[in-house]
Amino acid sequence: MTTSDVQALIGTTTNPPSEVELPMTGFTVSACIWTSANGTLTVALGPKNLTKDSFDTAMKSATMLTPVSGVGDSAFSIKLDVPQGMAGSAGIVVLKNGTYFSIQSAHKTKTSDELLKSITDLAKSASSKIQ
Repeated sequence: MTTSDVQALIGTTTNPPSEVELPMTGFTVSACIWTSANGTLTVALGPKNLTKDSFDTAMKSATMLTPVSGVGDSAFSIKLDVPQGMAGSAGIVVLKNGTYFSIQSAHKTKTSDELLKSITDLAKSASSKIQ
């Protein structure tokens, strides 16, 4: 993720990205969180060596996910609640060559649909770089 990618999505950042570890069921993901006056962007990288079948099974068991074609080996958009004070929120989870990653964003003026299009484009770019 480049600075220009981040700023195109959420505007000029107000702080350097924060790195955090997010505990998930059975594993931990490493994430970077960027903030701006207009919104937030979170990019998380999870465990490697996931099979497509196990990823798809886990994702399909969640009712808030919708399959997305053309991104990685498998991808699903996430229906997120829009945080108070924000106009939109969206997320995508992707599996590429056994590597899991997710991108989520919330914004004060961009709608959820606008954000989903932008983060899907970012996910396509990111997945093309995973070998």
